[in-house]
Amino acid sequence: MLSTFANLETAKRGMMTHQLALNTTGHNISNASTEGYTRQRVNFTTTIPWPAIGVNRPQIPGQLGTGVKAGTIDRIRDFYLDAQLRNKTPDFGYWDTRATALARVEDIVNEPSDAGLSKVLNSFWESIQDVTTRPSDLSARQVMLERAKGLKETFAFMSTQTTTAREEIGLQADVHVETINTLLESINTLNQQIMELEVVGYKPNDLYDERDNLVDQLSSIVPIEVERNNIAEKQNPTADGTYTISLVQNDGTKFTLVDGKTMKYAEVSLQKGGQPAAGAAATEYDYFQSITVTDPNGGQNNVLDLENFNKRGGLFASIEAYGYVNQQGQNGTDASGVFYDKLKKLDEMAFHFVREFNAIHANGIDLDGNQAAADNSFFNDIQNEFGAAQAVEIALTDPRAVAAATKNSTGNNENAKALADFILSGNVGKSSIDANGNPIATNDGPGYHLKSEIESLVSQLGVDAQEANRMAYNTLVLVNTATNNRLSVTGVSLDEEFVDLVRFQHAYNGNARMITVVDEILDKIINGMGVVGR
Repeated sequence: MLSTFANLETAKRGMMTHQLALNTTGHNISNASTEGYTRQRVNFTTTIPWPAIGVNRPQIPGQLGTGVKAGTIDRIRDFYLDAQLRNKTPDFGYWDTRATALARVEDIVNEPSDAGLSKVLNSFWESIQDVTTRPSDLSARQVMLERAKGLKETFAFMSTQTTTAREEIGLQADVHVETINTLLESINTLNQQIMELEVVGYKPNDLYDERDNLVDQLSSIVPIEVERNNIAEKQNPTADGTYTISLVQNDGTKFTLVDGKTMKYAEVSLQKGGQPAAGAAATEYDYFQSITVTDPNGGQNNVLDLENFNKRGGLFASIEAYGYVNQQGQNGTDASGVFYDKLKKLDEMAFHFVREFNAIHANGIDLDGNQAAADNSFFNDIQNEFGAAQAVEIALTDPRAVAAATKNSTGNNENAKALADFILSGNVGKSSIDANGNPIATNDGPGYHLKSEIESLVSQLGVDAQEANRMAYNTLVLVNTATNNRLSVTGVSLDEEFVDLVRFQHAYNGNARMITVVDEILDKIINGMGVVGR
């Protein structure tokens, strides 16, 4: 039989174990509002029963329990739910960033509104119509010049605002890269700290939480895959181990960002193309060309072309908004992007409109009967599409120099009609003939319909923005669902903790009462037995 004193040990173990459970419950309650905290539970296990199996074991009905002990303090965590959430956050990160960029472009384009390019162009067309009605009226011609200045200023404003917004999204991409590198370093440091504690048998639950929070942040920027490595399995088979984190490409190729076995991490950087040499003038807008990921273990660097880069996460959305080029377009002709495309479109519209408007104007005659020569253009001549929106300038200062006629007649308005027809339809109208009766030829082919191009730009922008907003909402719903699923497992429920608090308190008190009972028994044995005959 076990001695009476053995019951003291059993009760003492019960008190100590439930005191640990009370401490853990208090830790949960204290961190009920801590973001990313995972509730913890003491894993109760029975101690080794008596007697042990052997030849000299006493013949008793069965083994007697010797109490309870705390096996481990575990996080209540489901790694499948972690993987599920991290698979959805890159999609939300991409669409949310894209929706924000497109909303910024919509604000700049500002259509339909009284300050948009369409309204300014219509005002310019109306002023030309007034000239066709009153070709000899200097005030009508002056208004036409002023409205042209409004068009010029609108082109410049939209180009400036788009360029500024593009630079900001480019900085955001750089910040994403800096954040990635900071997160990789922090995760690697936590890997080292966790391993040092696991090899001596501890489970550093709070460090696990801190590392998982960093991994969640990383997953919103780039698509990743997490692999667990239990290096200290012999010391602690239930430990979470270190994390090896890989960047996953579209074709399934993986590049190691953090190596949980060697405790080393990579460094990520962005490279640009389309940048002129020092001192040379720019001929195109620059763009992101590739991403370099160093080998954590000192091997050859990995240069990732953006064509095959996984198009998920906030980083790629920022790159795409700024402008990027794939592997097959190193000369920049294949570069594209939200702000990149809008800048090029603005330049294209300004370039073709100015050249063709000038071509029609050059075939006319001014109010003094002078033929408008090439050096007497309505707008300053623009030679290149790049930067054309910023380069638009009004060449004429004298309203008499507006070439509204096609022949030397005070009331002739045929060229003004041709200019108005060009703005309205993009084509040279029936009245668009020169003084000799020949059709007016423009520099750039059949005619550039600026009005239609603006409408196309606005409609495509609306479609893209609508899609981005819809997808941002849909992916947010999925992220919230995955988050709630995880919180249902990992989150702290105060009601549940209060129940555990009462349960562990009663268990602690019960074990204390057991010690009191054993004390009374021992008192009886020691002081009350063997006194017969005294």
